[in-house]
Amino acid sequence: MLSYHDALHTDLSTLTDAAEKWEKAAEMFKNAAKIYNEKVKGIFEDGSASGQHAQAGLMATGTTSGQYTGAQKEAKAIAEILRDAHHQFAEMRKKLTSEIADAKHAKMLISADKGICSWDWDNIDSDTKRAITHDGSASEVPQYWTDRIAKAVKAMDDADHGVKLALDAVTADSAPLDGIKNGFNAKAEGDIEKVEGKRADELSTKLASEGKLPPREMAELERLFRDNSDDKAFSRTYLNGLGAENTIKLGNKLRELGKDGNAVEKGLTDSIATATKLPASVAKMPVGSKEYKAWLDSADGQFNKKFLGDLKEIGTKNFGSNTEPVYGYQDFVTLLKHGNGYDDQFMHQLANDIIETERKDPDHWDIWNGKPVQKGIEHDPLDGVLGLMSKDPAASTAYLDPRHNDHLTYLLKDRDWPKYVMNGPGMVTDNDTMSDLYNRRGFGAALEAAATGNVPGTHHPLGGHTEGEARIMHDTIRLLNGDDQSGAKMPTNLRAPLGHMLTDYTPDTHEILSRTNGDYKQFGDAGGVFRNGENGAVGMAVSRNDLVNIMRGVAEDPAAYGDMYAAERQYAADTLAGVDINPSNEHERAKRDGVIDAASSVFGFYDGVTSDVAFDKRDASVQWARDLNHHVTSTSGAVLNFLPSSPGAVPVLGDAANRIVDFGMYDWTKQTISEANAHAGEENRHAFTAGQKEVDNLIYQWGKKQGYDSTQWEVRNLDGQGLGTHNDARREAFTWLDRPES
Repeated sequence: MLSYHDALHTDLSTLTDAAEKWEKAAEMFKNAAKIYNEKVKGIFEDGSASGQHAQAGLMATGTTSGQYTGAQKEAKAIAEILRDAHHQFAEMRKKLTSEIADAKHAKMLISADKGICSWDWDNIDSDTKRAITHDGSASEVPQYWTDRIAKAVKAMDDADHGVKLALDAVTADSAPLDGIKNGFNAKAEGDIEKVEGKRADELSTKLASEGKLPPREMAELERLFRDNSDDKAFSRTYLNGLGAENTIKLGNKLRELGKDGNAVEKGLTDSIATATKLPASVAKMPVGSKEYKAWLDSADGQFNKKFLGDLKEIGTKNFGSNTEPVYGYQDFVTLLKHGNGYDDQFMHQLANDIIETERKDPDHWDIWNGKPVQKGIEHDPLDGVLGLMSKDPAASTAYLDPRHNDHLTYLLKDRDWPKYVMNGPGMVTDNDTMSDLYNRRGFGAALEAAATGNVPGTHHPLGGHTEGEARIMHDTIRLLNGDDQSGAKMPTNLRAPLGHMLTDYTPDTHEILSRTNGDYKQFGDAGGVFRNGENGAVGMAVSRNDLVNIMRGVAEDPAAYGDMYAAERQYAADTLAGVDINPSNEHERAKRDGVIDAASSVFGFYDGVTSDVAFDKRDASVQWARDLNHHVTSTSGAVLNFLPSSPGAVPVLGDAANRIVDFGMYDWTKQTISEANAHAGEENRHAFTAGQKEVDNLIYQWGKKQGYDSTQWEVRNLDGQGLGTHNDARREAFTWLDRPES
């Protein structure tokens, strides 16, 4: 193993010196071959010699001439390997010296022989010494730097093994049956990574067929991946040799090995990501475009074309049993889920190929007796790819943007999603409940990423969308409602993503539900996506009918619905904070009243949806309200920032100190519990007024923020001002939910 001292001090110039000599040797072999072919081999080729001796001479000189050619090839390959090795080692030494410099800057003393770090007490001032002495974690710092330096040395050692492997391979006799012992290699490969790729293929094929490798070979395979899985030449050589089918078989064996196969599994997925990387983003080279097709036909694109084509051929091949089939695409996507960093076009093309496959046979991905799930198999490969895509919001947006394709319509309306099939003696039954629980997990995540522009689960300002994102949000709402207003029946695994999406669109939904913004009325029925002429920001408009039904569907998940409500009450507080509670002129008074009416209208719609849930759930409504309360109160401390989006909307304040919500909010959810408890089992929708009480409390806190006590007339005169607006909005919600107020 390469030592720290050798890694740092070995004279690398000897490699280039040796490379020059091997290049000269190749030239000498070339000249010798020319002389031999003219002076010796030529005698037997020009017809001047005849008979059996001539035939024997022709064979012998042909073999010798081939050795001269092999010698040239081998010498040139050795020179290429040595120059490549010099470049690799020089770059890795730079990394090592950089780590050493950083460690010294962190006041480390580094041993000259092994690179072990310790505190350099002679160069640390007294104050820092005291701090180190009293810091319990300070003892871990030297080990941290020791590990970083050791990692850089290990990388050089891995590369050193790769050079040795390449040199051993380049000197192997390429024609051992030609009668010459230890002959030259006429097929010598001068690219270290390609040699290592071939070796990785040999070991992987053996592992796939035998199910295990001896420890020494397993360690070698791990080393090959550790050193090369980010190299395109290695990855493509490796996967070309392995092939799509053996890639799937290898992935299955590695999954069976469990943690013992993790390192190789990571190397395999990293190699797939590296090998399939495109030279341009999906925005510049979308799948199906003229540029993409031209690239596929180029030398650089041939790998993707062949690899994806081979996958398509075996995508429906059964790698399981006849009674519990597991198909190629299911296994391959299961493997991909153990990696990351896949190119957007690669994911797009893979998803397209799966769609093309399933259109011919929609029942391929059904779950039989839950066995594939128990084995960790991704039973729905399309959903799995979409889940991977969700980690790249731009890729998700490009894939689902309805302006460019029909993927959103297919996934929301047309697709026959896999069934959860239970079979037994004499019967086969579909379990719709189980199917609903398993389906659309990946799609929901991709949909959220596509519409919001953010990876699901990450904290980010709300709003500020692109036109593509807004189109996806608009069409998702429209398609989920359809002709039968079925938003309340949305699939289980789309409720939380839709709730997060609507939360992200709070600046838009507030304006829609306020019923006062003319732009949203105008564009709600005309494409749904528009730009603010003043600041160029994008707005998303849908009909209140569609929005209310989607809110009702999300409300089946109290946590997701709670997110929406928490964002709305902060946004409403911001809108109030942006105006004067006691304006000095009629124009400002109208603006103030408009803000109050808008908030009252929005919370009226929330109360309408909430009461509909209470009626539907009857006795379970109290538990639903408690779940909602738990989620809202546990997250109410989070301060949200909203990016401007909607034209004509009130200003959005980014400074948390200016938020009314900081002064304490009326607990809408506790009131909801009380009302649900009182009216569970009754279709008494007008009893739900928690939203208007929320607005009244906002006004009290708003007044307090501006220096007014709740007993002063400036505040008391506004108490209940929005009640009529609230009740109208609540009644409208009942209408859209197809249940008249009793």
